[in-house]
Amino acid sequence: MPHPNLYGVTASLCELLRVNVWRLSGQEITISALPPEDAEKEPGSRLNLHLYHAAEDPTRRNVLPRDDIGPNPISRMPMPLTLYYVLTAHSLVNNAVDPPGQQLLMGLGMKSMHDYPLIDDALELPGPPAGNAILILDPAMRGNQNRIQVMGRQLTPEDSVSFWSAAQNHTARLTAFYEVRSLLMPPEEAVGRPGIVTAFALGVTPAGRPTLHASQSQQTVTLPALSGGATLTSAISPAVAALGATTPPAGNRVTLTGESLGDGTQQKIVLASAEFAGLTPPLTQAIIDPAYNADWGFLFRGDSVRFDVQPAVQAEDPGGSRAVPIRPGLYAVAIRHDRQLKTEAGLIRLTSAESNRIPFAVSAAIASLSQIGGRLRIQLRPGVDCTDALNLPQLSIAGDVYRFVPAFANDPAVDPGTFIAQSPTRYEADLLFDPADGATRMIRLAVNGVDSAPVWLEP
Repeated sequence: MPHPNLYGVTASLCELLRVNVWRLSGQEITISALPPEDAEKEPGSRLNLHLYHAAEDPTRRNVLPRDDIGPNPISRMPMPLTLYYVLTAHSLVNNAVDPPGQQLLMGLGMKSMHDYPLIDDALELPGPPAGNAILILDPAMRGNQNRIQVMGRQLTPEDSVSFWSAAQNHTARLTAFYEVRSLLMPPEEAVGRPGIVTAFALGVTPAGRPTLHASQSQQTVTLPALSGGATLTSAISPAVAALGATTPPAGNRVTLTGESLGDGTQQKIVLASAEFAGLTPPLTQAIIDPAYNADWGFLFRGDSVRFDVQPAVQAEDPGGSRAVPIRPGLYAVAIRHDRQLKTEAGLIRLTSAESNRIPFAVSAAIASLSQIGGRLRIQLRPGVDCTDALNLPQLSIAGDVYRFVPAFANDPAVDPGTFIAQSPTRYEADLLFDPADGATRMIRLAVNGVDSAPVWLEP
């Protein structure tokens, strides 16, 4: 049975040595569990059993618990351990090493470990001082069907020399090595169990489980005049939805492709993001009902789902619903089918089937650039709050990385190469170059790790 203390095994083995050596020889000797180099410094005679290594035993790992539906289920299973010991004998006479006494004790200790390879509740031996029966198993391990199995390890003499030479530079000690299997570290308590099945519900649906294949969006970029000034639109997969970019083709539109995605009457969108952890109260995922988010324009076509990302979405909440802000960042989306099934008794039961999750990103959209003196104003389209403390903006101009600061110092020796959130819709950068030099430079803005479409600062 699981037992939380490794020393219970060590104490049981030490008791076996103490009692059986007395039974065999009539000697009451000290049994210690010190590192061998410390045990040999102690006066008198003793056997020393030192635990020097512990490892999880892969041969006794059980399957995961079937009745636990909580997270991290392996933590609710016992952890089997294999313990590794070295047995050494130490004997001093007149402060000098006593080889005859040492080797006598070693033989008695090895015979004890050999003769009693299994220690359980039933093992008892006559022990000192009067030969009364003494239980060998440690008291803390009794009554729980604990068993200690002892096996000698067949190391070669060269292996033993290597063991001792790893730490010290003198002759190897007379040593026996043992492998002990017993301990199962106790598991954590179950955090959730499935309910009792009282009835079976049967249902027939016209399609299988929903499956998503990919996400896609359109990005529009206008090239600088020196490159022809053309406006290019390209497909991006995984999708990058630009908040506020609604000019056709809409840059905030995401299209999901897949199979068995439904017609939208029984479907919901599952949206997950690390950005939700910063909400009050925090969320792990948002369950979105298309019927309550008309501004997102959800459109289901069986093998595709389309929606226009907005700055906020109404998500299910235990109290009804709540507005969840959509910040720039990385998201995962899934489609969930909610279906009604009827039991043999006529009761209605709801069941859900959720698709796999696929990624998409949300970015800020740059509306315009303007220069005032040696500073550049970057105007964003509505939907991103530049002053939001949870946003992590990054800016580069012509390959130079600018540092985000709370406010300008109004010091020409400090401000160049920095930028601020001047208002909820605008960033302002103090330039590292003379904007009147006639050069064309690329502007790259990223918020929470997602790049906006590139724009160019032209003369």
